[in-house]
Amino acid sequence: MAEAVFAARGVQAASMDDIAEAAGVTKPVLYDHYGSKDRLMAAVVERVGRTLGEVVLSAVTAAGSPEAAIAEGLRAYFGFIDERRSGLHSLLSEGVTPGSEAAAALEAVRSQQATMIASLLLEHSDGGDAAEASIYAQIVVGATERLALRPDATAGPSADELTRHVMDVIWYGFDRLREGLRWSPSPGPQG
Repeated sequence: MAEAVFAARGVQAASMDDIAEAAGVTKPVLYDHYGSKDRLMAAVVERVGRTLGEVVLSAVTAAGSPEAAIAEGLRAYFGFIDERRSGLHSLLSEGVTPGSEAAAALEAVRSQQATMIASLLLEHSDGGDAAEASIYAQIVVGATERLALRPDATAGPSADELTRHVMDVIWYGFDRLREGLRWSPSPGPQG
């Protein structure tokens, strides 16, 4: 219920009174259970994160290869975000204060996503470097979150289109890494 109130009113404008009324409880009951609005936001982030993890894991598990698993995981992620756009955008853009319980819950969700992506990249790399896979996974998590929650997303590309764009960048780039190709800075102008 809190997620719906946050989506409808915005995190800052939504009061504990509003949330208690929507949930059919008293404000003291809400405070007894959560203690603060930040803890309530953390609980919302944790619940949404668990659901997101289940949706993505289901898509990944059903895929037949690491490439398909990453693509299906991305598609599931973007679709999930599309379905909850207003609530998640409000929660992430105005509700998660650095150092708060909600911020810690969000970081745990991002970490779970990165761990899943790193394992898929390692599976594809035939004995690749776990530290590098972790870094690449963090890049994917950051890029996909930004794409999914960009301000113009309501008029933007679909989950399928976003998946294709991300796969263009990460999958073909990752294949080049497997071939041993690495980026290095071009030599600067000679003086």
